[in-house]
Amino acid sequence: MKRNLILLTLGLAACGTPAPPPGPGPTVVTPTMLQPPPVYALIGHRDRLELTSQQIEQLDSIAVDLEQKNSDLIDELEERAVPTRNRMGMVLDEEGTPILEQIRDNNRAASEAVGRLLSTTQQAEACELFSLNNRRRERPRIRGADEEEADSIWQMLETRVWPWCGQSSRAEADTAP
Repeated sequence: MKRNLILLTLGLAACGTPAPPPGPGPTVVTPTMLQPPPVYALIGHRDRLELTSQQIEQLDSIAVDLEQKNSDLIDELEERAVPTRNRMGMVLDEEGTPILEQIRDNNRAASEAVGRLLSTTQQAEACELFSLNNRRRERPRIRGADEEEADSIWQMLETRVWPWCGQSSRAEADTAP
């Protein structure tokens, strides 16, 4: 039960969430931890987001730049790592941790650059597009987690993609009487 939550938490550290402090021993790296933020998905929703031509060009530049920065790092990481038994991830030793951290930092910087590029309205719309609370799908229950703990896990998943998502709703909740 707790093992499932730990494995889920390991996968959350890809973009917007802070990484757990490196500890002794190996780290399990899942493919989602290496994925860049979905910049091209935003471009695909250019009409809904009302993106300008200049914003589209800048988003494309952010995505291309990130791919160039991370490509060699991911290759190096994959060379150092050992595939897990089920081949759903890889085990990384302590020497590979700085590479993983650099990939995370690059992804986080790209997400923040996207946030600076979008207006507040566009940010809110992007958050709605990537929301796990979206009306089209129901949030699955996390086996073994109480409701409050599960909500905090889903909030981390939602803000993992775009760090600005959830900030306004959390600020409103903090100021509510």
